Amino acid sequence: MGEALRPKETTGARALGEADGAVDVKACAGSFAEPLVVDIRSSDRTDFETAMKEGVAVVRFDCRSLKLLKNCSLGGSYAFVGAERSEDVVRMQGRDEVSANMPFSGAKLSAEMKSGSTLDLALITVGKRRTGVREVTKKDLEGDCEGATHVVKGAYVGAFALGTGTVGQAKALAEMFGAKAGASSSSDRQAATKSGDIESCRQSTPDANAPPSQCGAITRLELMPVALKRKTVEENKQDDARGGADAKGVVCPQDMVWTGTQCAAQTSESAKAACKPGNGPDCDAKCEAGNAASCVAMRLVYSGLELDEKGHLRHSEAEKPDRAKVARAAKRGCELHDGDSCWEYAGMAANQAREAGKTFEEGESIGRGFIVKACDYGSSEGCLAAGGIAQGSTAPEEAKKALGYFERSCKLGNSSGCKNVALLYLEGKVTTRDPVKALEAYDRACDSGRAVDAFYCADVGKLYAEGKEVTKDLNKAIAAWERGCKGNGARSCYDIGQLYFKGEGVAKDVKRAMEYYARGCTTDARGFDACYALGDALEKGEGVTKDFGKAAAAFQFIPEYSDSRVRAARLLESGGPGLAADSKRSGELWIEACKIAFSPEHIKTACPKADAVVDKVGGADAAAFYAMRCEHTLDSKADPVVCAKMKKLGAKPGSFMAGTLESQCQKDKYGDVCKIWKDLGGTPTDAELKYPPRPARVAAKAAPKAAKK
Repeated sequence: MGEALRPKETTGARALGEADGAVDVKACAGSFAEPLVVDIRSSDRTDFETAMKEGVAVVRFDCRSLKLLKNCSLGGSYAFVGAERSEDVVRMQGRDEVSANMPFSGAKLSAEMKSGSTLDLALITVGKRRTGVREVTKKDLEGDCEGATHVVKGAYVGAFALGTGTVGQAKALAEMFGAKAGASSSSDRQAATKSGDIESCRQSTPDANAPPSQCGAITRLELMPVALKRKTVEENKQDDARGGADAKGVVCPQDMVWTGTQCAAQTSESAKAACKPGNGPDCDAKCEAGNAASCVAMRLVYSGLELDEKGHLRHSEAEKPDRAKVARAAKRGCELHDGDSCWEYAGMAANQAREAGKTFEEGESIGRGFIVKACDYGSSEGCLAAGGIAQGSTAPEEAKKALGYFERSCKLGNSSGCKNVALLYLEGKVTTRDPVKALEAYDRACDSGRAVDAFYCADVGKLYAEGKEVTKDLNKAIAAWERGCKGNGARSCYDIGQLYFKGEGVAKDVKRAMEYYARGCTTDARGFDACYALGDALEKGEGVTKDFGKAAAAFQFIPEYSDSRVRAARLLESGGPGLAADSKRSGELWIEACKIAFSPEHIKTACPKADAVVDKVGGADAAAFYAMRCEHTLDSKADPVVCAKMKKLGAKPGSFMAGTLESQCQKDKYGDVCKIWKDLGGTPTDAELKYPPRPARVAAKAAPKAAKK
């Protein structure tokens, strides 16, 4: 869990509704939160349970109150994943702390508290119910979703006992669970509020598929904010690189800190165990004293990272990375059973072992030990890594463990873990082949909502549409593709567009197909297939009015394929419906197409055009262009003309090119390459110059399917 930060937009009084009853929703709406729900009414608990069975629960949360939006829905499901059992006693003192942590009845309970009393909560956690959703926007929600701020990412499962206490007189967890029911006073009745059995909970194990019979109560919710805009694939990758898939921070109201179990007023006794946000030395001391949340905060500070007001990681300008302190924080956090800390420390531990004189293998073994701990303590990345290690083992029994690790990673919400589960069930090497279970895993990965994971929805749709592995169901295929397309998955947009364009299983609807192609060909969802299909239809006028301008724009959205560059260059060279000829841009595209061309067809088409443009320009740019051309010809039939132009313009072969020429001449015995090598300053022998020329490449690089239309 991350450190607590102070939302700048609100004050503590306003956040808790103590000033004038107003609540600054803006400060809380974009933040992660983990409110307690032990005080929820039985009817409300039933509503939450129902919502979590039918999909992902959507709520309105404003730091003071929590409301389930019954008529608002989001696709997805929850799976139970066991965890290393934790036992905590949370002490809430004063109205602020009670209200900040218990949004259902905190205000009422705090009003009934006597001076000098506390509200004590004994918590036992044995696992979580988690959804695969990792990002959600308002556009993803369906139904009456007015005021929606968060979705329930997960729910802590275990047992609890709630009662009043006295400042300075703490009760042990076992003592609180032993409270007797039937007492007469209000205080005594509170002391008897509990759910679950302590001994039953202590029978739990991290690898359990369900909680013990008397230890399955939902005690706390893990709330994830609804975003205004979906992040791009690149932004998703940057987030993962900065802090991993599980990185987040719980944000508390102003003048409060997150202790790891509660939001505590900075002046209270509970807050003394946790460090002040962003204070490295304080976090260092509190981490060493045994506060896991402070270890995480310390790790972020000395990694040069910080949490913003919404709980998202960003680079800090105030702190520079300190690897030694990061390692110490990660190691101590792992000792305190923080899974992400173990995951962070695994690589460091391996390096430290090798620096201390251990062998490479010994270091790797030590690192693997921390990776397994990370998985046991709830890190999805740790489970993913543990699965990869097991999968790569030559020992059959060890390899079989891979599925269990990947399944745990998947249940914790890691879409890559789900993908690996699906592949193992489809391959049938370490477990019985089961396409249905593979489909379930892909479907959970599709729930992610992140643009970087949207292609898993295309896999789900493909399985349903083909009907080879599972029962064919075109409606389910369309639903999966729609989810993927909505999540900026260009492949899904293309697949569903193709369905309507060809009229396969549905009424042919070119206009609708073009809409899906266009959705898959934007700045946020830039897919080759969708853009190519869009450009192809607009250029040929297949079911739509010809528009060369839009066709050229679609083709230019695909910079990594020479074929799309070629088609855009041709359109701009000649002009046509909706497009004025543009020789300058066309020339640029011919050059781009030549630079990335691999197939003989594209080289033959684009490169002469590019050469003509470059020859007019001359100079250093032309020299660099022909140097690139000469080097590229070495993987097919060497082109002496191109290399001669490079030499004429004063460019010299780089070390890589020179080494390649020498190798292909002397080792591969290609006479034409020997001649080029000599022209460029090499020293082949007379015998080498007489070698036969290199044969033409047998097969060109396969073009994408869409390019063969």
